[in-house]
Amino acid sequence: MNKMGILSAGVVLGIPSARPDRRYGRCVEHRGIVWSVDTVTCVLMPINGSSPMVALEKPFNDCFVADICSSGENLVVVFGARSWSSYSGTWQVWRVSREGLLLQHVAVPLDGIPSAVSGDGDSLLVGVSSLEISATDEWAGGGIVSMGPRGDDVLYRHSSLSTRFSPSGLAAGPHGVLYFVDQGMHVLGRLDSAGPKVVFGELGIPRGDCTGLSVPMGVALSGDVIYIADSRNGRIVAVDVGGTFLGTSPQGRLADPRSVVCSQGILHVADTRRPELVELKAGDLVAGDSDEPVLERETELSFPRVIRSSDGVLLVADTNHNRVLSVTLDDRMKAVEVAALECSTTWPRGASLSPDGTHVAICDGVGAAVKIVQRSSGEQVAIVDSVDGRRIVDPHDAVWISETALVVADGMDVARVDGFKETVWCIRSPDPHQLALGEGESIHVADPTSGCILQLDRNSGAVMGSLSHARSSGGGTISLRRPRAVAAARNLLAVADENGSVLFIRDRQLYALWDGTYEVDGTQYVAQAVRGLDFLGDHLLVSDHRNHMVIAVRPSFGGGFANCG
Repeated sequence: MNKMGILSAGVVLGIPSARPDRRYGRCVEHRGIVWSVDTVTCVLMPINGSSPMVALEKPFNDCFVADICSSGENLVVVFGARSWSSYSGTWQVWRVSREGLLLQHVAVPLDGIPSAVSGDGDSLLVGVSSLEISATDEWAGGGIVSMGPRGDDVLYRHSSLSTRFSPSGLAAGPHGVLYFVDQGMHVLGRLDSAGPKVVFGELGIPRGDCTGLSVPMGVALSGDVIYIADSRNGRIVAVDVGGTFLGTSPQGRLADPRSVVCSQGILHVADTRRPELVELKAGDLVAGDSDEPVLERETELSFPRVIRSSDGVLLVADTNHNRVLSVTLDDRMKAVEVAALECSTTWPRGASLSPDGTHVAICDGVGAAVKIVQRSSGEQVAIVDSVDGRRIVDPHDAVWISETALVVADGMDVARVDGFKETVWCIRSPDPHQLALGEGESIHVADPTSGCILQLDRNSGAVMGSLSHARSSGGGTISLRRPRAVAAARNLLAVADENGSVLFIRDRQLYALWDGTYEVDGTQYVAQAVRGLDFLGDHLLVSDHRNHMVIAVRPSFGGGFANCG
């Protein structure tokens, strides 16, 4: 096996961020001291003052600190799960003394998963997320409960089975008003005696401009201003109590904010991809016109997913900005023109250009369909919303195999659809993600759940082979670990591993390996969550999902890609 060296690396689009050794997930002010949780070591750390650190004991193995708050004399910690369906029943909320002793745990009197906590005088407010009902698309339980000295009071009980209630941040206001953010519905809500209502954001629709949020994780109230940790957009959003947009944090300061505290005009932000709390002056938030995007986003991405190139044009599914970008590249892989397709799409996961270059197939994650739009005007001309008689539910990718025929990866299906309506064939696959056209009539499917690359005949859907490991030069084998992205060039496959590395495989032999590290302008970076790959000339284009950028790397195989066939 050859160790692949990088001859060149450059950012096509995006703003990179380095990987920290310590990750702060939540922060809170308690009696003049700002505390935060290191989500790696599960330690409460005082950011100022002389209080000792507090090591937290996890109540079960697969859990993390979901939220912390200040309540009376104590800090309060609620533990959450890494999977919505991993645990059910009563969970634990721990009260932690200022001296660092674990005092007691309390049962939460509401079905679901405790996911947010806030103090309100002598009472403790707990947000509880809905539980997934096994083998269905329904949710049960969830709500908000007040736990006080005189007993418990359920303030809100979520009753809808079709939507998940997932409060990820709570803030108590005056006169019994409570503000909360729902990470699954992408909104800021208000709860009072009249019940819950949306204050800011569009219910169920992630947005990246000044009209909404994308997976908000934390909220803080300071006077008449509400600060929201808008995690997927990498920013803090400020609105007034009526929901009027006031401003947002400067571009590039944050990557994945999970919590925010306002203390004496300073915003303390816990960002999971920063090695320390970020401090911002509340007055420095960028003001914006409510009718226009706040930031210029021609070269900024937010969680890009599947990418495709054709004749020097790169299509990028810029997921959390709800748009698809068309990028013209020069021969040095520099972006010389960037334009957003003028079409309506929400949470695009993939985009593919038709063989004649006139139409684009867009996988709309929220709309649960593959939209066919004209490249020039953005006008929708067709839609694929079902395969084999079943509604599309989770479209990850779609590739053209002729002017009117597509192969679609959706949920647990991979299907060929002709004329945007007729299902020619459909096979089951646990979790199909990116697709890549291979040699002859083959098509490759990256499936992280099955841990393999499936090879199908694009005409019949017949399984031609399955790749779950590759032979190494030493005679051993290397297994694929949850591959989500794949690209094909002649008889060479590039497969993205879950740790950010890319394996180059030819005839089931590991030909080269890229470990995910690259250098841009003298700074070293590590790819985090590769979600898209494509070959373009002698470069490999890589969608670095959590670093919010697309990079172009040119590997050294002893001559480049051109001599690998």
